[in-house]
Amino acid sequence: MTAHRNPVHALPWIQARVVWLAILSLFALLMPSIPAQAAKPFPVDQFSYYLSDYDYELAKLAKDLKKTEAELLADIQSAETAGNARLTAAAIEQLLTKRPTDSALWLKLAQQLAVSTPINDSDGYQLPSKMIGAGLRAYTYAKTAPDEAAALLIAGQGFAKRENWRPALLAYKESLKLVEMAEVRDTYETMRIDHGFRVADYKVENDATPPRACFEMSEPISRTVTDFTSYFTQEPGPVAAVTAEGTRLCVEGLKHGERYTITARKGLPAAADDTMAKDFSFDFYVKDRNPSVRFASKSYVLPRTGQTGIPVISVNSKEAKLALYRIGDRNLIDNVMGSDFRSQINGYSAQDIANQKGNLVWEGTMETPAPLNEDVTTAFAVDEAMGQLQPGLYVMTATPADIETDSYDQVATQWFVVSDLGLSTMSGKDGLHVGLHSIATADPLADVEVRLIARNNDILATAKSDATGTVIFAPGLLKGEGGLSPALVVAQSAASDYSFV
Repeated sequence: MTAHRNPVHALPWIQARVVWLAILSLFALLMPSIPAQAAKPFPVDQFSYYLSDYDYELAKLAKDLKKTEAELLADIQSAETAGNARLTAAAIEQLLTKRPTDSALWLKLAQQLAVSTPINDSDGYQLPSKMIGAGLRAYTYAKTAPDEAAALLIAGQGFAKRENWRPALLAYKESLKLVEMAEVRDTYETMRIDHGFRVADYKVENDATPPRACFEMSEPISRTVTDFTSYFTQEPGPVAAVTAEGTRLCVEGLKHGERYTITARKGLPAAADDTMAKDFSFDFYVKDRNPSVRFASKSYVLPRTGQTGIPVISVNSKEAKLALYRIGDRNLIDNVMGSDFRSQINGYSAQDIANQKGNLVWEGTMETPAPLNEDVTTAFAVDEAMGQLQPGLYVMTATPADIETDSYDQVATQWFVVSDLGLSTMSGKDGLHVGLHSIATADPLADVEVRLIARNNDILATAKSDATGTVIFAPGLLKGEGGLSPALVVAQSAASDYSFV
């Protein structure tokens, strides 16, 4: 049975929305037009939502407000006499519904909000936003530099309470340009040091070649500077080079086994109109590279004949622990189309291949030379270790033999296919062309079975290559959608050699 919304039940909500829209429209109409004036430096438009929120609040107040201006002025006076800033601010808000462009009234509201004690937690959460909204509105309407400075100062305090440091700093900065005050200057400079553009963190990359120290900046760095070398000092020095990477600055050309003091200097420029307010110095030691092994290539076709080996690169590791797995044919598409293929896997994934998707073909160790901190390439001779591999999809993993790894740690991974079938594909108006040539001789391969397989593992079509090593699949087979969309071309010879694209 289909449920239908009762229009009678929806009516009150619709009526309420229409009423509020009407109130907001009326409030906007009642506001006097603002004379055109030169744009002010602080970008109020970027924070217009604070202003629109206050417009909404005043529109709600105006709906039921019955008091005259004289009565509201008396309320303000009474609350001020009682020393209740929060009550004073509430009364000023009511008067602003009648004087929405009164700059002095907006400034007075901002000042009262800045010293108000919250009524409750909800009010405490809203007060900083109200300070920002009232301060920016007062700044917008202000005609004198002292009033603009006072309004921006309160807006900056509101931003700081919100921990929105960049606009807080900008508001303080623009306020000080208008009126210099020692107390405000001290607050601003302290805020720059604690929350302005600064070094937020650093990392020594001892495995880099050569090693380097990278400093994470709190905000984007200036894009107008092409060489940041002059903004760093180094002991022992000099600074070789500094590279910029996003929000990072990396001091290059360090040496293993050395102790350094590197200082990011005051004045280093940010993308924002700001510079670093003080020096940041760091002492550290560049240790030797961590023992590691990795594979030299991402290529993944290993000829079925004439296998020479798989290059393994080691650093500070005297022995590598290796494991070789073969993927079962029935799991071929899942692995090729899934996220594992050609990516680094972890111990859990390796066990899953051994237990569920294929089998462990070989495991053992290989000696690797280990001159200190140098990359050393050693070829793992596949045919010597286990004889000629059968055609198929394989994955090899490698770790330093003397380091224990957890099952969730990624390990060096090399995916490869053992095959003599070289495959190429090309789509045209007449369908999908598949070409087969021997990897060993480059000769065309005839009478090889080629299957076009869908994403859901269904076989869409099967054909055999002709004397030129060519198969053509009809164009209609390429138009499937979802699970029936073509995903894989698999070729298999009579000698059980196979490959895929």
